[in-house]
Amino acid sequence: MSLLEAFRLGDVFIPSIAYKLTRIPKDDNEAGFDSIKLHPDFEGMSPREFVKDIRESVAVKAGAMLTGEPGWDAYIFLTARPWHYKRVGCSALDGKRCTIHDRRPMTCRTVPVRYDVPESLLVRAFHGTVTRGKAAPDPYECDTSEKAPVFLDGGALKDAAYIADRKVAIDAALDEKQLGERLLMSPYLPPLQEVVDRLRRAGGFSVSFHAAVIHAHDMGKVDKATAVAFCQGQIAMLEREIAGALARKRPDERDWTGRFRSLLDAYRDVAKALAAQPKATA
Repeated sequence: MSLLEAFRLGDVFIPSIAYKLTRIPKDDNEAGFDSIKLHPDFEGMSPREFVKDIRESVAVKAGAMLTGEPGWDAYIFLTARPWHYKRVGCSALDGKRCTIHDRRPMTCRTVPVRYDVPESLLVRAFHGTVTRGKAAPDPYECDTSEKAPVFLDGGALKDAAYIADRKVAIDAALDEKQLGERLLMSPYLPPLQEVVDRLRRAGGFSVSFHAAVIHAHDMGKVDKATAVAFCQGQIAMLEREIAGALARKRPDERDWTGRFRSLLDAYRDVAKALAAQPKATA
């Protein structure tokens, strides 16, 4: 989900800030193109064709561009990702029923092909998703018969709801670009060089969301009431999660309990600081 969507769903998820690195070889970096290993969905494309399409992705257009790596363009894209103790599936699911379907995040609204897939790659990504879904141990419960609603026709999108949701999601991601750039320089989060080093080693990771509350409020992306309510909701949820873990007494949950306790303290500090700010005057 997007960073600002996390505020709307703060009663459901404990969000984190998730970092994603996209590295693209410059046109004269032949070794870089040769090093690209395409996902099975995109086999048959040339690396140059694939890179051209990826440059149109949300991860690039809404990401913060990095400098200093010869032969490469690099972008860091920030989203929100739920944190939770180990469990199977999404915390919003009750069995296979989504309990927040009417207000589900854009990642879910743009199933079967997420909004961050460039439109030029939609056909390949769609066929890959359907093929994997049919072959999965727990197959997707979607209608892929001849009677199913038409999603794509001749490479063109036909699903009006998906088209509308995809546009909203992309516009929201682009609108959050400045917030993402501010977070990359935040004194409350790991330094940028550390972030880059970790991304190159691990491909992606996530950190505490409390800094997003501070900067989104400072930038006017969320008002004081929304920020305070979000912090209060997170505090209540974290207290419940920690209490549940203490009752279970599982050794494999100790690290997460320590992380959640630190996050709980951070949200208490942020809520206290917000509450102490003077009321805005007209």
